[in-house]
Amino acid sequence: MKVSKKLKNKIIDFLKSQNYNSCEFDSFLSEHFNNGNPKEELIFLDYKDIPNIIEKFFMKFEISYNNMINLFKNPPKKNSREYQSLTTLQKSMLDEKEKFVKKMTKVYKDIRDNFGKILQEENQIFICPYCQRNYIGIFENEDANKGYTVPDLDHFYPKSKYPFLAATIFNLIPACCICNQRIKQDKDTYKRNIIPVLEENVFEKIEFNHYHTYPYINNYTKLDRKYKRYIEFFKIQEQYSLHSEIITEIQVKMNKYNRIKKKHLCECCPSLTEIKIEDLAFHEYKYVNKNKTPLWKLKQDIYKNMKNEIL
Repeated sequence: MKVSKKLKNKIIDFLKSQNYNSCEFDSFLSEHFNNGNPKEELIFLDYKDIPNIIEKFFMKFEISYNNMINLFKNPPKKNSREYQSLTTLQKSMLDEKEKFVKKMTKVYKDIRDNFGKILQEENQIFICPYCQRNYIGIFENEDANKGYTVPDLDHFYPKSKYPFLAATIFNLIPACCICNQRIKQDKDTYKRNIIPVLEENVFEKIEFNHYHTYPYINNYTKLDRKYKRYIEFFKIQEQYSLHSEIITEIQVKMNKYNRIKKKHLCECCPSLTEIKIEDLAFHEYKYVNKNKTPLWKLKQDIYKNMKNEIL
């Protein structure tokens, strides 16, 4: 997410006032930590620099822990047989990781609880960036002491696998529960090479169409592979196929406001024109607000396609 200079300074000052314990893994990115506290560079890391940070961390990790990267990313549960069979070095590494994750999770929670609302408002994010079909609103709790309820701030690169990115602002995405907790979960988006959603809007590339009342992605086969990966990962086709009501609503309106009806309305009310009637009846499909309208791309494309079919 983007951060204004004023908010950036507030976050920096807040984090400097906190006391986070030093961990062994701080040294793997030593230039990004100061006595246990994450530095400004790590908190506001640009998405283009994230691959370098990941590679740098695991390069040093491999030297210190004899190439146990997969164990670091996918540790077994402590009460499992698999965990009991680990070597002393492996268990030591997982213990250090647990401390590191707890520390970085606390930094993340401090940012979320104190600045999450402002971050979302500054970025004007009101619908889930992943699926763009669900609202993600902010509302004030009845108990003033509990402040505001904000949507999930999902870690695009999961903190269980990349804990050093747990508090990186770019890595925090306001998201709906379906995308965050049901679809994305803890999957490795870096390894799968999924497009960072706030940097490139996949929905600008997608073209929807319909077969009877079934919506589908019309240009899927023509899309670049990186967009296909995103569509498959977030199950965009499956999610959007549920919304046959959009097609039905447009069909009903087009039948209701056909040419004969519009002509009749214009005769009854000379101040009206067919264009004005069209604007009034189909405003939510013709003039979609991409920041605030769930399913905006589906509504826009289906309306245009049905309009062309009539013409």
